[in-house]
Amino acid sequence: MENDEALLSRFEATSRAQSRYLYLLAVALVLFLVIDSNVQKDLGNADRSINVPGMGIDLETRVLWQASPTVIGVLIMAILGALQAATSAWEAIRTRPALKDAVWEHMDTAPNLIDFAVFTTRKTPRVARCLALLAYPAFLTIAWLESLRIAQRVARNPQVALHSGLVIASFTLVSIPVVWRLLLLWTKKLKAIRDLWC
Repeated sequence: MENDEALLSRFEATSRAQSRYLYLLAVALVLFLVIDSNVQKDLGNADRSINVPGMGIDLETRVLWQASPTVIGVLIMAILGALQAATSAWEAIRTRPALKDAVWEHMDTAPNLIDFAVFTTRKTPRVARCLALLAYPAFLTIAWLESLRIAQRVARNPQVALHSGLVIASFTLVSIPVVWRLLLLWTKKLKAIRDLWC
């Protein structure tokens, strides 16, 4: 059985991981949206390269564009896994007599942009707290829908996307657990909203 310090360390580690993955997802979304927009404006842009500063690497736009749906899906899966791991650690923390009254927000040592954007307290009106509960599933769902849109564009442009079948297959394989976990997250958050009103 883990001691209190080990449980807190596990919670902090999963919280930091979730925060890192969320920031990576935000940066990846911006990068891939720019690439997708450039490819859609002119299919010739897919043949250009993007230089990665500090690494001295040139990456072909076509490769990044084709990989973007799967990369986004993997990042969403990592965030959902980190959220689940943090929740599991949190539930274990709450079983300890010394920590049973702990508040998640006070224990989270790595709050991220979403945490700050929708921060609430018990004094916050219930409607705002309910909306805040939907921030994570809404953001992650929007990110997945964007990856789906890019995957569809890749599939519709076989002359640019040389391996569109592989792109769609990898995206589909990643999307199955992502969609399942997103549905579970939505269910959990909607139940929390119901509990908040009852």
